Amino acid sequence: MAVYKVVGAMSGSSLDGLDLAMCELNLETRWTYKILEAETVKFDRKIADELQNSMSGTAQELAHLDKKFGDFIGENVHRFVKQHNLEVGFVASHGHTVFHQPKLGFTCQIGSGAHIAKACALPVVCDFRSGDVAAGGDGAPLVPIGDELLFSNYAACLNIGGIANISYRQNRRRIAYDISLANMMLNYCSSKLGFEFDQDGEIAANAKLVPQLLEMLNNLKSVAPHRSLGREDFIKRFQPILDSFRAAWEDKLRTVTQYLVDQLAHELLKIDGTTLITGGGAHNNFVTQELLDRGCNIEVPDPLIVDYKEALIFAFLGVLRIRNEVNSFSSVTGAKADGCNGCVYLP
Repeated sequence: MAVYKVVGAMSGSSLDGLDLAMCELNLETRWTYKILEAETVKFDRKIADELQNSMSGTAQELAHLDKKFGDFIGENVHRFVKQHNLEVGFVASHGHTVFHQPKLGFTCQIGSGAHIAKACALPVVCDFRSGDVAAGGDGAPLVPIGDELLFSNYAACLNIGGIANISYRQNRRRIAYDISLANMMLNYCSSKLGFEFDQDGEIAANAKLVPQLLEMLNNLKSVAPHRSLGREDFIKRFQPILDSFRAAWEDKLRTVTQYLVDQLAHELLKIDGTTLITGGGAHNNFVTQELLDRGCNIEVPDPLIVDYKEALIFAFLGVLRIRNEVNSFSSVTGAKADGCNGCVYLP
C-alpha cells in the first residue's frame, strides 16, 4: 500500500484565510484519505487588503506580494507541522488567484513555491493551473478529479466558496463547472454591514427580498454552466449593480442570497442522487434550508470535510503530480488532453 502524508494549503477567493490540512492519502485497491489535523489561519486586515487589491497594483508590487505571501504560507506550514509534531512528505499549495484569464492564455496564483519551500524546509508542489491553461484549458475546475477518486459515493459534489462549483459524472465522464459567484457576493454585502460574513444566513433570513434587484442580477445572464468564473466577474459585473442600487444593505444581502439559491437549485434539481455540499456556504443555514425546501437532495458532511475538502484535494493533486499521474481532466477544463500539472520546488 502506498501512503502519502501531505499538507494541503488553500487560499480561496472569499479571502477567509489560509486553510491548512494534514492529509494521509492511501492507495491500495482504491484511494482513501484521512484529515489528521486542520486549521484556518485568518488573514489580518493588512494581508487581506493586499490580496484584495492585488489586481490593481504595479508589476513590482505583485512580485513582492508573491514573495511575501509565499513566506506567509511557508512560515505557517512550519509552525503547523511543529505544533502538531507531524511527519510530512511535502506541501501542496494552491496559492491565491489574482488573475485568471484563460481565454488570453494565462492564470496567476501568487504564493511563491520557492519561498514556501525555504520557509518550511519541505518540498512544495504548486502552480497547478498554468499547465492546463497552456494546453488550451481553463485551468479550472481542478477539484473534480478528487471528487471522482475520493468522493465517488456521491452523485455530485457542490462546493460553495467564493464561487459555487459542481462536478458529477455524465455519459461515463466527469464534468464540472462554476454555477455562480457565491460567498464573494454575500461577504461583500456583509462587509457593508460591518461583518465578515452572514453567520448562519441570519441577516438574510430576516431581511426583505428586493424583486427589482433580483431581476437585474438575473438579467446579467449569469446562467450555468461556466467553465470558470473569477473575481473579475464580480468586480466588473456584479459590484457596480450592488453599489449603485438604492436599498438597505441587509436587503441587498437577502436578494443576492436568493439569487445564489436560485442558481444552485436550477442545477441541483438535475442531479439523480445525493449531492455533497462543502465550503463556507455549507454553514449558511438559510441557503441549505432553502435548497431542501426546493426539493434538492443534499447532504452536509461533518465540519472537517465541509471546511477542508479543497485543501485535502489539492494535497491529493500534489500526490498525483509526484506520481506523474493525471491530475486534471480535459473533460472538465477543456484542455487538449488530460494533464499532470504542477511545479515542484525543493527546500
